Amino acid sequence: MKLFFRKAFYLLFFLLFIFSFFLIEGEYKLYLFALWSIFLLFFSLVFNEKPRILKPIISALVLSVLFIISVIFSKHIPLSIEKLFFYLISLATFIFFSSISKNKFKPKAFFYYLSILTLVLNAIVLFFTFYQDQQSIFPGMNLLVRSYGHNHYAAFLLLLIPIFWWQFLFKNEQATDKETHFLMIILLMSSYLLIILSLARLVLFISLIQLIAIFFTNKKILSSSKENDFVKIIIKTFIFIFVSIGTVFLFLSVPLNNKGESLCPLVFSKKEICQPLLQNDRFIYWQKAWLVFSENLLVGSGLKNFNFSSRKFPIENYQITSYAHNIFLHNLAEGGLLVGIPFFFFITYIFYRSFLVIKRDREPLYKFLWLAASASLFNAMFDFDWNFFIIFVLTLIFIAIILQNDQGNEIIKIKLFKSYYIFITVAITFIACGSLTAQIFYKKNRPDLIIKYFPYINQQVRLLLNERKLNFEDFSALYPFYKHDAEFIYRFALSEHLTSEKKIALQLELADIDPLAFISTINFDKLDYQTAFPLADKFIEIVTRYQILNNPAFLDYWDQKNFAQQFFNFANQAYLANELKLAANYYRKVLVLSEFMIENERPSFLAETDYLKSVTFLKYFKDSNTEKMGGHFSEYMIFYEEVLLDLFQNNFLDDFFLLADAMFEYQYNFSWFLWRDLVNTSVTKEAKKKLLIVYDRYKDMKTWNDFAWLIKELD
Repeated sequence: MKLFFRKAFYLLFFLLFIFSFFLIEGEYKLYLFALWSIFLLFFSLVFNEKPRILKPIISALVLSVLFIISVIFSKHIPLSIEKLFFYLISLATFIFFSSISKNKFKPKAFFYYLSILTLVLNAIVLFFTFYQDQQSIFPGMNLLVRSYGHNHYAAFLLLLIPIFWWQFLFKNEQATDKETHFLMIILLMSSYLLIILSLARLVLFISLIQLIAIFFTNKKILSSSKENDFVKIIIKTFIFIFVSIGTVFLFLSVPLNNKGESLCPLVFSKKEICQPLLQNDRFIYWQKAWLVFSENLLVGSGLKNFNFSSRKFPIENYQITSYAHNIFLHNLAEGGLLVGIPFFFFITYIFYRSFLVIKRDREPLYKFLWLAASASLFNAMFDFDWNFFIIFVLTLIFIAIILQNDQGNEIIKIKLFKSYYIFITVAITFIACGSLTAQIFYKKNRPDLIIKYFPYINQQVRLLLNERKLNFEDFSALYPFYKHDAEFIYRFALSEHLTSEKKIALQLELADIDPLAFISTINFDKLDYQTAFPLADKFIEIVTRYQILNNPAFLDYWDQKNFAQQFFNFANQAYLANELKLAANYYRKVLVLSEFMIENERPSFLAETDYLKSVTFLKYFKDSNTEKMGGHFSEYMIFYEEVLLDLFQNNFLDDFFLLADAMFEYQYNFSWFLWRDLVNTSVTKEAKKKLLIVYDRYKDMKTWNDFAWLIKELD
């Protein structure tokens, strides 16, 4: 029976593989992860291996534990659970393939079946490459069509092309030489063609380097091959054509400068694919990843939380992304020092150990596997392809196959590995069953049961959220699980039966976790000046901190003008209600948003006749730039001087000095007019004494020169 199952291993593996290729990035991921865990548990018992104590295996076990711990500290646990299973299954697969003995695992059979499968996939991807409505069929995260700029299937091929070359150059026991060579020629040609059509410039560059390395390291084998001259000519011609086309493609993908304007010479499918290297969005993604890590140094923001946590840092040319486009920076941001550093050392260590194996062992397969995995690793430092389960797990499998030949004397007790596989199988199957049950509840329109028993099933809760099936009680129950989810907080703030205080609190939370969402969704129309104040305060804080003003990508001119008008109205309302500090604050907000004070309406404080009220107001408003008063400038200066004259006449010199000092910082020449009017109105003996006090404080100002004669007379 065991012999039968060992033979069925390849069939079942590739059956799971093909389902995962098409479905694991979508709504079926939990079920497929459960099937993978059952598969690994079952075949660990079938092969009944007693793994040697290898440091890479121990490292994988430790890393698994760290991933589990990181979920406890995640800001969005339901999302992190999904990503946790991604890593647990990947690491368990690495351990499985590292520990299986070479006499029970046949690499040539494994890679031959993988090649047959890839041939079918190449045909499918080639079809969809020219299918017009491709993006309307598939989700953004897929390996079949171009999404987010290029087709990530190219990264999958980057892993497999060295294996095709290995099968072409070395004998395969699974098929005749002619059959294998014919199959590999088709695979190599179609794969390189798809890499060019994928528009993935980095993958194309890596594949060129990879091809050159394969050619020169196996030049003797190619020249001494028993193939007829015609096949040799085809291979050499094909290599020359691919290198030539690839080089030209890379050169043309860099925009040319034509009289100061960027000119793109390369257009494919009506799309310009040029992009200046220094304007690449990856630099922004890396910067955001570092900011996320800096804020969550120890434990990170949580697995699969990069999309939400990076929104907190809107910067120039800001784009929402779920990935840092560098696997190490990505895990550093999501896992902090707890996961990011161990993950880096784990990957570095297994590549180092596998490199030692290929240096010691002359088996050609290992060199091709290491070349494939290294290319995949290099690509993962500039893209998010290791977030595709198929690509990441296949990379680990390649390294694990090399490490099968690593040296180790002791063995790990079989119970330890049984326990490990049983644990991940039980955990993942439990969550998968919960997801299935929640889906049944959803079909039966019982969201209450989903919320009560399965609040951690992100997929079903997301459906309820998008279809607006959550009421106030539902939001309240789910809040502890999704309080760092910007979309959830936004929808919660819109729900009925919320108190005004709670609505404001939720909107402020949204501002903290997604500033741009707050800016783009905030509405002051139905708010009074008192209720709106904390939101207006947060609004100004965001637009100034992130330099959003006058940036059409974030806040266009008309929106900015509308907010300024709303704050101006609030300021007038607050002033008329004698809330002068609040009024001054709102007027200052207007000056932040607008180049000048609203010109078609008069600020309420300019019509004030009670000078004491004006004094109180100006104490709050004195630090505002007078130049920004715009069309109200002259009236404001007259108003300001009248207040100062009233203070002088009523013997409030402390307040006089306070306001005068503030004005002189912005309008030095204003002092000349003030001195002139003070001199003209100081006719009594008491007034002249006060004038001398003023002179003594400001005597160094040059504007006193025209009145020096009078001061001498007073002295």
